Amino acid sequence: MQHYGTPTRLLDWTEVSPIALFFAVRNPKSGIKPVVWVMNPGWLNKLSMRFDIRIQVQLSCFTIHGYIEDGFKEMVKQENNSMIAKLIIESGSAPGKIKYDLGTMGIRESTLFPDPVGLSRELKEEYEV
Repeated sequence: MQHYGTPTRLLDWTEVSPIALFFAVRNPKSGIKPVVWVMNPGWLNKLSMRFDIRIQVQLSCFTIHGYIEDGFKEMVKQENNSMIAKLIIESGSAPGKIKYDLGTMGIRESTLFPDPVGLSRELKEEYEV
């Protein structure tokens, strides 16, 4: 539902790092550094004690988040051998340049959202309409 603008506690993850980077720099906010979270999903499954064979078979990557706003930070504090990291994209890295480079690799709005809405967003951004 998040792809359609509905707020949700369900977070989908990608196994493709350039796609994660695209979403981090997609809509940069002034004064806020983009970040990418990297995690070993096996570690999270073990930590959460929840497992469903369907999730494994379907190669799904989802987490659902509760009321703790900084839940990942709390998990890292509680677990000595945490397998999660927050990668901060420094402002010197120029999110616009990163997004441009990802576009040359074929990672852009129209390929990640292969419908008229994705194409429209890409054209608007490209031609600054």
